Amino acid sequence: ILASNSFLKHIESQPQIIAFFQLATPESEIRDLEKQFLANPEIKTVTVSTQEEALAFYRQEYRDDPLLLDIVTAEMLPASIEIKAHNLAYLDQVKSTLENEAIVEEVNYQEDVIATLRHWLGALKTGGLVVVSILALVSFFSLMVIIALKAAHQKNSIAITRLLGASK
Repeated sequence: ILASNSFLKHIESQPQIIAFFQLATPESEIRDLEKQFLANPEIKTVTVSTQEEALAFYRQEYRDDPLLLDIVTAEMLPASIEIKAHNLAYLDQVKSTLENEAIVEEVNYQEDVIATLRHWLGALKTGGLVVVSILALVSFFSLMVIIALKAAHQKNSIAITRLLGASK
């Protein structure tokens, strides 16, 4: 039970929001936003990618196409921030916070995927609760039957010892 709950919590904390900053955004403003999110206990991880890191990632992705590599520079790619929350429900608040920031140009939040994940996780938790409840009831009734059989067996043993002369 604990392992499955830990697994579901791990799956729930994997979706992320990626926000792309405007090209002329100073590094200090990006770091201030990062600190703001890191101070929040609901946030699991915050990763900032600079324009140079974005270029390195782009070069790694398109290393087989030299034409694409030659035309792109770091100044063309925006810096970004990736945010993961401990709980899926908090991602909506993160999205609205990012959309209200003046330095954020675009927020990549896949609402349909997260809604589907939220639905399946809820169904799995409910199903797990039903299975555990059924197993608990079966265990309870099994114990009751075993105790009743033990009592019936003891009743016969007491009757036999009384016939042999035992006192009440």
